[in-house]
Amino acid sequence: GAALSQLGEFVSAKAQLRAALRALGPEGGLLRARCLAAEAEIALALGDLRWSAEPVVRAVAELQAAGDARNAAYLQLVAARAALRLGRPADAERLLGHARLAPAAPLERTFAELVRVELAAKRGDPDLLTSALASAGAAAERAAIPALVSEVARIRDRYEGLTAVITSRGQARTASFCEVCALGRSADVVVDGGGRELRSSGECVAFARRPVPIHQIDATSGKVLKTLRSDRFVTGVSFVDGDLWHSTWEGDTSELRRVDPATGRVLEALEMPDGVSGLEAKGDVLFRGGIKRPVVRAVKRPSRK
Repeated sequence: GAALSQLGEFVSAKAQLRAALRALGPEGGLLRARCLAAEAEIALALGDLRWSAEPVVRAVAELQAAGDARNAAYLQLVAARAALRLGRPADAERLLGHARLAPAAPLERTFAELVRVELAAKRGDPDLLTSALASAGAAAERAAIPALVSEVARIRDRYEGLTAVITSRGQARTASFCEVCALGRSADVVVDGGGRELRSSGECVAFARRPVPIHQIDATSGKVLKTLRSDRFVTGVSFVDGDLWHSTWEGDTSELRRVDPATGRVLEALEMPDGVSGLEAKGDVLFRGGIKRPVVRAVKRPSRK
């Protein structure tokens, strides 16, 4: 199962690990903890955020008690990347700080650098972002895992590719996300039209904006029954199994949000790697469209106790 996951065969790997966990049973000890570590990695790769943090915490403790510090650190890094997808950067930074990396561990080093990449992007720190991207690329090459090398290449393209437009004195040019971050930290006054912000010398001021309404409408009469408010631009709404979900997109940030149907309060937010346009649900799966790329992605809804 672990070997298949490193080759990118995640569905087959998941089936193998499930079979191994059933065979080991609850008293499987160290082998069971290692299976849970590999299963967590597959859940991250597949975008399946339903796996619980509780067995991961237990597995980390069991691995550390057995002296398997490398797999314990690896599992903490997988959990850190999942925390970033769930929009919890503080948890990700804490997990990163607790992970004890061995000097010669390119796979774990790659994961650690990818966590630093996302944290730097959220802070708009171009120097840390560029450094972490380079380190992640070098570590992935040393790990020599094709799926990991491809993932790092996609992430580098996202931040170093020409995905933005900068207009100055009437002249427009394409730029990378890293260049935009550097410009936002300069003494120049920068108007971010996508993020609706004003930036200069590392300071950021949001434009005044009206809340975006979400209307509940009677399908027969067209009458507005209820109006909820969102602080972000809404690109899709779906109601499934009593849960109200909506997608957002502003600037470089997109999320899938579960909100209280009565008040509109955000109960859960899943950060998406690219712009989201449109949202539909069926069973335990959310289907979302893409803005920058013409694709439809399936995202499994997190389970709730």
